[in-house]
Amino acid sequence: MISDSENWSFKSPERDELGRFTTFKLYQLQNLCRKTMDTMEEKQKKGSDNWLFFNDLYTAIGQCIMLMEEVDRSQETANWYKTMTEILNQRNNQLSQEIAGYKQLEFLVTTNKLEEFSEKINAMYKKNQILAELQAQREADNNQTAPNK
Repeated sequence: MISDSENWSFKSPERDELGRFTTFKLYQLQNLCRKTMDTMEEKQKKGSDNWLFFNDLYTAIGQCIMLMEEVDRSQETANWYKTMTEILNQRNNQLSQEIAGYKQLEFLVTTNKLEEFSEKINAMYKKNQILAELQAQREADNNQTAPNK
């Protein structure tokens, strides 16, 4: 018996990365069973042990195909739910930030500090504007005093 610890690497196009038959290969096997059963029926051997074996195999392969297709659909659905959950979490985070901003604004309005806060923001804006002008003037002075090559 083969243990799980052994490295299974199937390089066949008829098998997936885990070594299982692909759905296409199962359809081929099911078709082969059907042809074998039809041949046995032509030879008047329908109902024999061999015919019953191939009939059972045909049915089992069909059930396997249905289950594999159901697993594929389930994986697609799970991926869709995961994507939707990520989108909803991002939207939740965005709305939480907006709500926090509104709560801060509400606090400023109810405590009559909105005007004070607005003045602080305007002062910071003017300070940053002055610093930017000074930086631009400094760079212009540096460019004028730099030796030309």
